Amino acid sequence: MDHNLFHKAFNEKQQINLYCRPPVEKTVTWSLERNGNKTDILTSDGEGTKKHIKGTSKIYDSAADGSFFILKAEISDSGKYFCNNKPAVDVTVIPSGTIIKNVEKGKNITLDCPFVGEESHEPTWSREVAGKSEPLRSPVPVVVKKLRIRKAQLRDFGLYYCDGKPAVYLNVTKDTKHDAATQRTPRTTTVTTMKTTTATSPSPPRTTTPTTTKASASSTPQTSASPPGTTNGRNTHQEKYFFISLLVKSGAIILLTIITLHLICRCRPEIQGVDKQSDLYDDVMADKEPGASLTHDVESYV
Repeated sequence: MDHNLFHKAFNEKQQINLYCRPPVEKTVTWSLERNGNKTDILTSDGEGTKKHIKGTSKIYDSAADGSFFILKAEISDSGKYFCNNKPAVDVTVIPSGTIIKNVEKGKNITLDCPFVGEESHEPTWSREVAGKSEPLRSPVPVVVKKLRIRKAQLRDFGLYYCDGKPAVYLNVTKDTKHDAATQRTPRTTTVTTMKTTTATSPSPPRTTTPTTTKASASSTPQTSASPPGTTNGRNTHQEKYFFISLLVKSGAIILLTIITLHLICRCRPEIQGVDKQSDLYDDVMADKEPGASLTHDVESYV
């Protein structure tokens, strides 16, 4: 038996659908090998199908994609199928009325022989896969009419015969629980390692925290719940600058006012002196006779 091939099991009178392994050529020829004899069944080129088996009532054909189907499976349809002389799939047709049992890989199972009577004789067991007889895995103990398989393996599948008659078809499945536990183990180890590393590594520097906060504050608008002037640093600085500039301007205005008042106060005595000299000059001119020396009279008066 070729373990690299796919194996499919069909019940008797069930439709069989088979597919070529890629790449699929335009012209496809399907063949069947049974008991060492290989026979071509049909050839399809996408435009028509040529059947090579004559004088049979079996309904079979090929689709446009090169796939092959048999409408109602028969026991004689078991065997190895070829697509363009390349092995495609192993097929086993299970006779009607045959018991089908499933077992997980690694579990024990017992197969009963339904054809043995009350008489105590040891039945003969055999196994068939794809129409070909396969040896039993040894040691396989036989007790009365029961065949006990311990720690079933994937290769134990097939159609089991008891005294030459089909008795049980055994399907061995993978241990899904064991596979799932195996897949979960690395994940658990990884999580534990990550936790340990996080606990022993030094804490990040605190200087990075304000940077993150600033970036968040600049990109996120402030909500009304925050007190004004405390959460928005930009508005607080603007208010400070406004008050400082207002104070500076006010101080400048007050200073200019003081200087102006000081200058006015200093200029008033000088103006009063000029006014006094003007009055004096008028008095002198009033008392002076015409033609007299103005300078001498002023000096004498003074």
